[in-house]
Amino acid sequence: MCSHLCLYLTNLEHLKLNLNRCEQLNNKTLEVLADRISKIESLRHLTVTFSGNDLVNDKSLQTFGEKISKGLSKIRHLDIVFAHCKLITDNGFELLGSELKKLNGLQEITLNFAGCEKITNKSLKIVEASMNKYYVNLKKITVDMRGCKKVTYDVKDEVKYSWKYNAKLEVF
Repeated sequence: MCSHLCLYLTNLEHLKLNLNRCEQLNNKTLEVLADRISKIESLRHLTVTFSGNDLVNDKSLQTFGEKISKGLSKIRHLDIVFAHCKLITDNGFELLGSELKKLNGLQEITLNFAGCEKITNKSLKIVEASMNKYYVNLKKITVDMRGCKKVTYDVKDEVKYSWKYNAKLEVF
C-alpha cells in the first residue's frame, strides 16, 4: 500500500511510518519501501520504526541507508528505530552510517537500536568517530542502545564525556 501511496505524496514534508513487528518486512520489501520514500523529494523529517522484526538484518540497514541517502537530499531530521531486531550487528550499524553520511544537510538524527543483542561498544565508537566528521550541519545526535547487553556503561560515559563537537549528543 505505501509503495503506491508514496507516489502521490510529492509535497510531503513530514512522514512517520511505523512497521513494528511487521512479519512480511524483509530485505526486498524494505528496499522497495525505502526506494518509494526516497522519491518524496520534499521530505524534511522522516521517522521510520521497524522494531521487533526478526527478518531485518545488516543488509536491510545498508539498503535502507543507500536508498534514503540517494533521494532525500533535503532531509533535515531523521529518526530510525530498529529496536529489538535480533539480526542487526555492528557491521549493519556501520553500513547504515556509511550511507547516511551522504546526507549533508542533516541537522538532527536519532538512531534507536535498543535491545539489539548483537550491537556492541564498537557501534558507539563509530558514532564518536564519524558523526561530526561527516555531518557538518548536525545539531543533535541521539543514540539509544538501552538493553544492548554488549554495550557497556563505561563506554557510553566515555563517549559522552569525550564529545568535543558542536552537535549535542545524547546516549542512552
